[in-house]
Amino acid sequence: MKSRAALIGLIVPGLVEILRPVAAVSVPFQAISSSSSILPFGASKDQESDDEFTFQNIEDVIYTAELKVGGQTFVVQLDTGSSDLWLDTTGVDLSSFEDTGVVSTIEYGDGTSASGKVLIGDVTLGDFTTKQAFISAPGSNATTLNDKGLLGLGPPGLSRIASDLASKSSTTDGQPLLSNIFESSSTESFVSFALSRSDDTSATGGGVFTVGEFASNSSLSGIQNSNKLDVLASTERWIVLMDGISVNGKKTSGNSVFSTTGQSSSQTLANIDSGTTLAQIPTFYAEAIFADVPDAQEDQGTIIVPCDTILNVSFIFGGVEFPIHPIDTVQAAVDRNNNIFCFSGFVVSDPDPLEDTQDFLLGDTFMRNVYTVFNFGEFVSGSDTPTLQFLSITDANTAASQFEELSKARNNTLLGIGSDANSAGGSGTPDGGSGSNGMQAAIHLPNTPVLKIVNDFEIPKPDKKQVLLKVQASGLCHTDVFTLSQFPVDPRTYIIGHEVTGIAVALGSEVAGIELNKRYSVLSLGGGCVSCLKCPQTPPPPSPPKSALEFFLSTPFLGLGQNGGHAEYVVADEQTLVPVPDGVKPEHAAVAADAGTTAWHAVKTTAEIKKGDRVLITGIGGLGLFAVQFAVYLGAEVYAVDMRPSSRELALHFGARKAFDLPELDVELQKGFSVDIAIDFVSTDTTFKRDAKAVNSVTFASQLQKRGRVVIVGLSDQNLAINAFDSLASGIEVRFSLYGLREDMTEVLDLISKNLIHPVVNCLPLAEANKGYDELRANLVLSRAVLIPPAFWKD
Repeated sequence: MKSRAALIGLIVPGLVEILRPVAAVSVPFQAISSSSSILPFGASKDQESDDEFTFQNIEDVIYTAELKVGGQTFVVQLDTGSSDLWLDTTGVDLSSFEDTGVVSTIEYGDGTSASGKVLIGDVTLGDFTTKQAFISAPGSNATTLNDKGLLGLGPPGLSRIASDLASKSSTTDGQPLLSNIFESSSTESFVSFALSRSDDTSATGGGVFTVGEFASNSSLSGIQNSNKLDVLASTERWIVLMDGISVNGKKTSGNSVFSTTGQSSSQTLANIDSGTTLAQIPTFYAEAIFADVPDAQEDQGTIIVPCDTILNVSFIFGGVEFPIHPIDTVQAAVDRNNNIFCFSGFVVSDPDPLEDTQDFLLGDTFMRNVYTVFNFGEFVSGSDTPTLQFLSITDANTAASQFEELSKARNNTLLGIGSDANSAGGSGTPDGGSGSNGMQAAIHLPNTPVLKIVNDFEIPKPDKKQVLLKVQASGLCHTDVFTLSQFPVDPRTYIIGHEVTGIAVALGSEVAGIELNKRYSVLSLGGGCVSCLKCPQTPPPPSPPKSALEFFLSTPFLGLGQNGGHAEYVVADEQTLVPVPDGVKPEHAAVAADAGTTAWHAVKTTAEIKKGDRVLITGIGGLGLFAVQFAVYLGAEVYAVDMRPSSRELALHFGARKAFDLPELDVELQKGFSVDIAIDFVSTDTTFKRDAKAVNSVTFASQLQKRGRVVIVGLSDQNLAINAFDSLASGIEVRFSLYGLREDMTEVLDLISKNLIHPVVNCLPLAEANKGYDELRANLVLSRAVLIPPAFWKD
């Protein structure tokens, strides 16, 4: 089944025309994985196969083959736990297919489904072609990793299509594809699998998949002499009796919740399912496996284990032990903070005898360790009992000796670093990006405000004092919107994005103090090491810029004239990198690099907020919301101003005493409302006048004791009208704050790591950069938006 799908149906046999009968075929296929899957090595692959089915392994998560339907190619998952064929036909011309007038739906245990019309058309699998019923399910959410459907290889009694056609009294043949092939040709009625392991995050050879013939690989020839295990045909699943398991040589057996004909008290029922990525085992057996594993913890069925755990587990069928490679029993993944964590390939799931049909559901965790033959027998014709045959392809001792090396290599792959990243010299080697010859990136062009999204941009190489980061997150900023709006003026082409955090994966030859595989955020808008407001090592421009545009055109920064972070990789000067503490999410570390650092510097250093100060903050966007939290943290009494109700609600949530829109503020000002400090993130003449009025309550006589302050934050081309006499008479100081320093970012990241400050972000995939900027321009982004590159994006 697909994951934990429950697919039950009735079958009404029919006739089908085999247009091109053949006796047998060996099928190429692939296995597909996700970024959170394990990435081990060493596939058992039929090297002599012509790979007619394009059998592939996609990152050890799903195994796929290619079908041709109506002359069009579909990559489909192969699933021995179901029987029907369904296809995501989005954008496909269906005019040549016959419509049965019946709608069928397959629902899966993970909440996904495939639903649509049952169509009839020519379907080709390898060298087999047949008229076949399938579900046309455009837009189905049950596709996994770029596959376009699913081909069920289970017993025909599971067919939902056949059941639905029969319920409508249709005369259309609804049998599964394999049933049609077996019944209408001389092909022997069995299929076989030897699943590979993937050593990267792309599609690789799936191993062996054959229809009607055994693998030609001589190392697998012993399968023909292996025990035939009777399948419990009444279950309409590939369920056989299992004799128990062996853990470190100690056998555990029995405790089944089922009782069926021929089953002894020491046996359990095991369902062999290629469509399930891991393996589900009862608590009784989990306790036997993990009793001696230190620090093993269960979390809703998932067993979290130390990553150096080597499990010596075998499953016993027909008196024969079948060892499981430790790299399959201990899986690894990367969390949002780029930390490796490990979990067992065995998921704890106790069967319900009223709903389930097996004690064990053994998916790819088991199947990667055996060559398996599924003999259909009476499932399709005759009276022979269906059987399974297993041939072990894992040697327990060899597998245990390989584990440490394979685990290390797997972790490096998950973290996106090359195998030589920790070698002497430490240069590191990045993996390939989304494109076959480069990386995904969002590029600013000189003649349009629309970013160009490419997948083949050359991955940069660090100079001698630079570091290559694998980008985890890159923030969207109103500064970007401003520069994009200047497209008739700005002639430069570059990757945009200056709020960046990522993993150091390669170092320049003179870099010292930066560790590979550690996370860093980039102080992108300062000069030198960004420890001083004005860098003494950076020469001043020939003439001071007269506008924000002139400033950015004359002084290129990361993501503003120089290639920035809206990409899978970015190079940054060593001295601009700030370590990211453990526990800080990448998207939070990214926005800390500009929004957080700028707001903290404005609140703490420029405004000099102290405990008890009354503070008015105008503009509760990305920076303003940080400022509210910072001011509350410092003990101020905070008042917020924003025209958006949602922003005002957020300000109140994070501790503001009151939140106004501009008309409400005007009413309060007329009533005598006043503050000690006003911080303005909008910086228009209209808002500045309100700021000045709000602090215009300090009498002339008291100005030496207390001066009200207005702080204008950020670059603006707006002209602000400042009345010098009013400022002098009222004791107002006007201060300007542009960015922040290294110590500011370090402090912000520390506050976030201690859960004292809570960034509010909305994450988008990197490919949707233009959508993010459109929403930012339309004022639809609540606080801050962040782009996540493909390697770290999770739906």
